[in-house]
Amino acid sequence: MLDLNKIEFLNRSVLNYSQYKKREDELKCKLDEINKSMNSLPSFSSDISSLYEEYKKIVLFLEESNRQKDLLDGVLKTIFNKMTLNDKVSNFFSEAIDEVTLKFIQTFEDMLNKVYQFVYSLPDRKVQLKIVEERNRKVLRLNFLQIIDEKVYEEDFTEEGHSVSVVLGTVILIYFIIYNNLPRIIIFDESFSGLSDQTLDKFFIFLKSFISDLEFKFLIVSHDVRLEKFSDKTYFAARGKYTLMN
Repeated sequence: MLDLNKIEFLNRSVLNYSQYKKREDELKCKLDEINKSMNSLPSFSSDISSLYEEYKKIVLFLEESNRQKDLLDGVLKTIFNKMTLNDKVSNFFSEAIDEVTLKFIQTFEDMLNKVYQFVYSLPDRKVQLKIVEERNRKVLRLNFLQIIDEKVYEEDFTEEGHSVSVVLGTVILIYFIIYNNLPRIIIFDESFSGLSDQTLDKFFIFLKSFISDLEFKFLIVSHDVRLEKFSDKTYFAARGKYTLMN
């Protein structure tokens, strides 16, 4: 005699499984869309968290269906894998984080290269961000790639001069401030004396974009008279007194 309750449960399980499987596929597509949209300086923690929670619900349903597998027919039995809940969730979360991290590194590397090329105009040199193992930890290393006669040579960033350190260091600091929602002010203390006139002009064009677009403020302490033309206000300091010059 047919057990109508079991048949009803089977039909409901097949329907629910199809719906959740479809939702699972949609979530994976959404993750791909998030990865493709990384073209600025965003934080993806909220996106990953929401994906993770939705995916966890799906996995919980699949796991519960797996526990009820004695009520399902042979076809459904072959569909449900035997991974534990923790394995499923951990694998998804780990893969999502890896994808987002690699995409972010590529986006950030592209941004550094755009700034570097704008300021220095050296098409045969490229900034490279590289994940390396140091003392059993993964760290992000900044290198340069030099192209000579169509061959690529990797150079350590520490071999670069003061000028490059100031320019790229400022970009990284600006990102750090935005990411951590800190006050948007940076103080430079005699930081630009090593920059040539041409580099200085281009670098301040770059800085002014952050003033107008993202409301940053830059306080510069310097003896370099070249900087006066870039300032909105200039103060002369002597013997504890400050005089507004413009």
